[in-house]
Amino acid sequence: MENDSLFSEGRNLCEVDQAVMAMFQQGRIELGPVFTNERHREVLMQVQPSTFKQLIAAVALCFHSAHRHLRQYCDRRHGREPVGSIRPEIDYILADTYGLALYEEQLIEILAFFDVDEIVARILLMDMREHGPPLIRFPDRGFIRHATSLGLPKDEAAAVFRLVRVWNPMTTSKAVAMRLAVQGYAQACRQERGGLL
Repeated sequence: MENDSLFSEGRNLCEVDQAVMAMFQQGRIELGPVFTNERHREVLMQVQPSTFKQLIAAVALCFHSAHRHLRQYCDRRHGREPVGSIRPEIDYILADTYGLALYEEQLIEILAFFDVDEIVARILLMDMREHGPPLIRFPDRGFIRHATSLGLPKDEAAAVFRLVRVWNPMTTSKAVAMRLAVQGYAQACRQERGGLL
């Protein structure tokens, strides 16, 4: 019986099939449950993913909450714009996404670093009373004042504030983006192998 595993033919589990990645890069994927419209195909062609991490980011960039980062992500990914440094601890959190907060988990880690959960809870309650769920707006002076009181230089606090100033609770979870990337990759493998997978 033929092995129908996604990672058959002795491939390393972490190794991606470059022929399949080329399909994403060239927009030669069939639209299906993961990549559902032409905009998704365009995102893939702009991102040009060559690694699985980049494919996960491309999936996240297909969502409305992260789509605003597409141009800047692509400019940084393709070397047209430098990835600035904020602070080593924050740079580490954002390393896989070229200094941009694409995933909910990244925003949570940044906020946890500054211990602003009480501020976030207070603002969330106030904002939901006034506007209903989708956005939390951080008051810049309060955030920067709190961050500087924890020892962060003011310019670094301002840079971090720019990352988290508008946090959308609908921000893509990395776990969701990863699951969809695996599904999309499996779909592309089936397509590349003529539906034999």
